[in-house]
Amino acid sequence: VIRAAKAVVEGEVDNAFAMVRPPGHHAKSYIGAGFCYLNNMAIMVKWLLKRGFNRILILDWDAHHGDGTQEIFYSEDRVLFISTHQMPLYPGTGYPTECGSGKGEGYTINIPLPPGTSDEGYMLVIREIIEPVVEEFHPDFIAISAGQDNHFTDPITSLALTARGYSEMMKKAVEMSKRFCDGRLVAVLEGGYSVEAALPYTNLGIIAAMANMDTSKIREPENYLAELTWRKRESALVKLESNIQDVKKIHSRYWKCFK
Repeated sequence: VIRAAKAVVEGEVDNAFAMVRPPGHHAKSYIGAGFCYLNNMAIMVKWLLKRGFNRILILDWDAHHGDGTQEIFYSEDRVLFISTHQMPLYPGTGYPTECGSGKGEGYTINIPLPPGTSDEGYMLVIREIIEPVVEEFHPDFIAISAGQDNHFTDPITSLALTARGYSEMMKKAVEMSKRFCDGRLVAVLEGGYSVEAALPYTNLGIIAAMANMDTSKIREPENYLAELTWRKRESALVKLESNIQDVKKIHSRYWKCFK
C-alpha cells in the first residue's frame, strides 16, 4: 500500500490499485479481527499524513463496516472517513450516530444500506451525501477501501451491486480525485468472497474505470444474472432514502451542505 501511495505521490502513475491480501479494514490499533491482521488502509494514510497531506478522504464501500479504520481515525480531523455498509451485518457497528470524537467529531460519516441495495441505491448515496460533503471537505488525497463483497452473488452478504456498478462508483471517485486533488487516488482491496461469479468482473470494472477505459460492456456472464433478480429489492431504496435523511440530519451540525 505504501508503494502504491508513493507511486501516486511521486507522479509515477496517475492512480493505483493495491490488490493486497489479507484485507485490513476490521483491524484496529490494538487487535486484528474479521480476517484482518493489519489495517492496510490506515498504514497508508498514516504514511500520507507524515508527508504533509492533511485532508485525506477514505471512502470505504465494503459491505461490512470498516470498524477498524473508523477506530484509528475517530478523533482525527485531517481524515474524513465515509463508510457505506450493509446493516444489519458484522461487525454490528457503523450507525449514523457514530460521528467521531474530539477534534475528529463530524469527520466520520456512516451510511447504512438495507439488504437488497443495488446500483441505483449506491448512486443515490454518492449523489446525496458523498459528492456534496467531499466538495466541502476538498480532499488532497482520496483513498478507497474497495471491498467487493457487496456483489449480488457474494455468499456472506445480501447486497445487489453489479460489476457495472463498481465501475460507475470508481468513475465517480476518479472524477472527484481529478476535481479536487490532481487525480491522486489509491484503491485498496478489502473483502470479496464470490471468487468465480464476481471478482473477475468487479476487479475489471474497477481497473477499467481507473484507467479511463470504456466500461459500457462490463457485465457478468448471463448464467449469473438470474441471481440478481431475487437479490435486488425495490423496498431497499425506500428504506435507504430514509437512512440518507437521517445521515443528513445528524451531520447538518458539522457540514454546511446538509443544512
